[in-house]
Amino acid sequence: MRTFNPLFIERVEEIYDARIAAIQEEFSNYRDKKMEEREARIGNLIAELSRFIQIYLPEFRRSLERISDETLGLAGLSRGPILNAYVNGQFDQLLDMLTTLSVYATEKELSAVKSMMRIVDRYYDLVSRIEMLRTISTVRIELRESRVAAIINKLKSEKFARINQLKSELESRKEILMRKKRIEEIRTNMRISRLHSKVDELSVELSSIERRIGG
Repeated sequence: MRTFNPLFIERVEEIYDARIAAIQEEFSNYRDKKMEEREARIGNLIAELSRFIQIYLPEFRRSLERISDETLGLAGLSRGPILNAYVNGQFDQLLDMLTTLSVYATEKELSAVKSMMRIVDRYYDLVSRIEMLRTISTVRIELRESRVAAIINKLKSEKFARINQLKSELESRKEILMRKKRIEEIRTNMRISRLHSKVDELSVELSSIERRIGG
């Protein structure tokens, strides 16, 4: 039977701990990288969003000018508040005004209202892309984290099972060594006992010889 070194248990534990730490570090690096990539992409979209109003302002203004004062009056609106809502990025309020305006617009003016609504839709599309990017990246990171957690839990279970197995083997080997030692002690005692018995036999024989010679 080969010699079992108790330090082997510590080595096994160190190996598992190192594997777990490596996996945790890898996930941490992955998460940091993905967060940086996400923030960079979101930053680009936010920059695009901030430029959006100025880019589409001329088109929006031209479409607004195509709406007659009469139609604006019937809708209870005026160009100033509509344009201000656009410039200030108040798109929820702007959408409400354009929806009201579409009810009173003539067939000819309706295309201008739809043109302004398409600009609003483009704005909301950018906003939704930002929110979707945040959501998707968060979900991906969480899914990766869940898989990593499952792997780590499996490694921890393997680690404890292996260590318990080694400890059991160590105890068994200790028990075997103790029994071997006990058996060896018994054998030694038996040899000593046989020697004593032999000495006694020789002593008896020697006494008998001495008596015969003396007689």
